[in-house]
Amino acid sequence: MATLTKKQRQVLDFISRFIEEQGYSPSYAEIAAGLGLSSQSNVHIHVENLRQKGYLTKKWNANRSIDLTEYRGLSSSAEVPLKGRIAAGKPIEAI
Repeated sequence: MATLTKKQRQVLDFISRFIEEQGYSPSYAEIAAGLGLSSQSNVHIHVENLRQKGYLTKKWNANRSIDLTEYRGLSSSAEVPLKGRIAAGKPIEAI
């Protein structure tokens, strides 16, 4: 993943904490108020940069649609690489 600026890290941490505490994603106004930013357009720029770097996903034209990606470690699943195939069941003779 790409490196983050100090402000991007603050925005990402705020979003992560908010989702953990509230159970839903924050609005741009809530992020701006929580971080003391003067404009929601600044929040939009940071969220878009985080989305492009792969830390967030966002649905187009939807409210409260910011979501953390699997990279953040919030997923309870694990990736396991496949090494090959194992035949299961009754063997079938190839003709």
